[in-house]
Amino acid sequence: MKLTRWTKQLCWHYLIVWDGEKLNKNAKIFVAGHSGLLGSALMRRLEAHGYQNIVMKTHQELELTHQQAVMDFFADEKPEYVFLAAGKVGGIIANKSYRADFFHT
Repeated sequence: MKLTRWTKQLCWHYLIVWDGEKLNKNAKIFVAGHSGLLGSALMRRLEAHGYQNIVMKTHQELELTHQQAVMDFFADEKPEYVFLAAGKVGGIIANKSYRADFFHT
């Protein structure tokens, strides 16, 4: 599907609207995968629209497959909104060679 300018704007509109209302600009937002392709694009859009209370953790700081670490993180940080953009990446050759590995993680 080709994303037109209108489609991108529509997607962004739905992204910043939650349950019929815009996200609170002061709300604590956790973006998992903030340094990846999707996550970094999301970060740029959030920051461009004035969202400043954004929590970011690297893979080394928070391993999302470790349940207790994640539970502790949420108990400590208490984010109001969570965007999950984290995932395993490997490039074109790895994606074609190890397809199941990228869906499993």
